[in-house]
Amino acid sequence: MEFIPSYEESHLLVAAVRVLAHREGRSPTPAEVAAFIQFVPEKVNILVHELRKRGILKALEGPFEMRLDPGDPAPLEALPRGGSGPSIQGELEEFHSQLQEKKKEMERMFRGGEADLRRKERVAKLEQEFSTFKPKPGAINGLFKKPKAEEKE
Repeated sequence: MEFIPSYEESHLLVAAVRVLAHREGRSPTPAEVAAFIQFVPEKVNILVHELRKRGILKALEGPFEMRLDPGDPAPLEALPRGGSGPSIQGELEEFHSQLQEKKKEMERMFRGGEADLRRKERVAKLEQEFSTFKPKPGAINGLFKKPKAEEKE
């Protein structure tokens, strides 16, 4: 099922691009637009992608960033009004909650010393494995000996 952006969100996004371009004197990035209209960046990126496909927005892509410019506003009127399209808000909220849980787990690991404990256990295991390591006969022996021709001289 294809995501169709709503009329209201699309108009808001295009208006934000225009306002930021006027205020800053340059084309805004999607992150700047997201901060301006207080949307999560992922949602703005999805909306930008869909509006670019429809020609409503134009993007100037460089090697490190993308800048947005308004395109043809006529296709905006064909978008569904009142948010009748499928919503991605629930999926974004779920994604953010999972992200927060992972951050909390990482903080717990590092604050509780669990990461240091795991590292020490790995180092101890490697030291134990290296102490019992025996090379195959002949594998290393010939590497550091002088060739027989040099020994006779």
